[in-house]
Amino acid sequence: MGGIDQRGRIARIMNKDVNETFAQSTDSLEAIAEAIAALVGSGYQDGAVWYDENSGITGTAPPYGTPFYPVNSEADARTIAIANNLTRIRIAGSFTVPDTMEGYTFLGGGRYNLDDTVLFNGQDVDGCSFINCAITGTNAGGGLITVYDGYIYSTVDMQGAFFNCMISSASLAAGGVIDLHQPVGWQGALTLTVGTPNPLNLFGWRGDLTLASQTGGTTNIYSNGANITINNTCNGGTINIYGEAVITDNSAGTTVNDYSSHFSLESDGTFSHPSGVAEQTAFTITSVRPTKVNSIYLDMVNLTQNATIRIKYQIDGTNYRTIETFNWTVGMDDGVYFREITVNDNVQVTVQSAVAEGVARDIPYQYFQEE
Repeated sequence: MGGIDQRGRIARIMNKDVNETFAQSTDSLEAIAEAIAALVGSGYQDGAVWYDENSGITGTAPPYGTPFYPVNSEADARTIAIANNLTRIRIAGSFTVPDTMEGYTFLGGGRYNLDDTVLFNGQDVDGCSFINCAITGTNAGGGLITVYDGYIYSTVDMQGAFFNCMISSASLAAGGVIDLHQPVGWQGALTLTVGTPNPLNLFGWRGDLTLASQTGGTTNIYSNGANITINNTCNGGTINIYGEAVITDNSAGTTVNDYSSHFSLESDGTFSHPSGVAEQTAFTITSVRPTKVNSIYLDMVNLTQNATIRIKYQIDGTNYRTIETFNWTVGMDDGVYFREITVNDNVQVTVQSAVAEGVARDIPYQYFQEE
């Protein structure tokens, strides 16, 4: 029975006929005591102390800290929790951690909720869970925390497990274990000050991600359509990148292992084909690991003489061997198109005129490469 029903029960007992017998009066007193006990006992609904920054009241005696009498003092909420062996705090508004509060669960009002915020205040919150609320500050305990559907900003020495969280700014604990599951960045972008994680695992990132100041440790990124920039402040440790990603590596000493796949325009340009009949290298597609060259295009409209186009590949890792030849003649299609090839070393595209052009001719080209 809820708190409002119990208070109504007490009121009805108190308003009974004053001419009742002594036995009836005794029954009424017992009923009042029972109702009060039920009111107090059932008051910490959800097994939580209830805190409301703006509408709460000060005090620690029952029924303070219940949904009908939330407290507005963080210290009172902690005192009530300790006295009643409770480890859940329902918060409305900003909750500044007043002292060590290890192993608590803080519950806010909704996903990515900025209205309900836990400020660490340099206190020890090791082992705490934060659900549907924002967190900020430094955890003095330096241990693991867990956050679900939260908002993380200006959080220092962060480590633990974070599920479906929005992050605007955070630095990671030195040597800490950090798992970020399906995170999103504030306004679609995120810069992480990495440090020396052990390790940082980032699962399902989409959008712009910048890694800064990794000086050691290991970062594993399992991306899902990410644009990843590694700053030149990253000078140690290892970064492993998997999934779909476009990577800009400006690191200065960090080992970056790119295991990602991406589909992008690797290069376009114009080859100035000189007059003459010697075979000329138009361009080279470089590869340092298994890669898929999806499409190669050459615009032949400027040529006035027949030409042979060859695709060459370093099959032995050193020497270019011809793997495909196309004889283009004037009057055919304006362009030449080569389909998909999978390679592990460099590819060359060459052009050789059957008859000298007389002057240099421009051949625009474009190719797509999926790694």
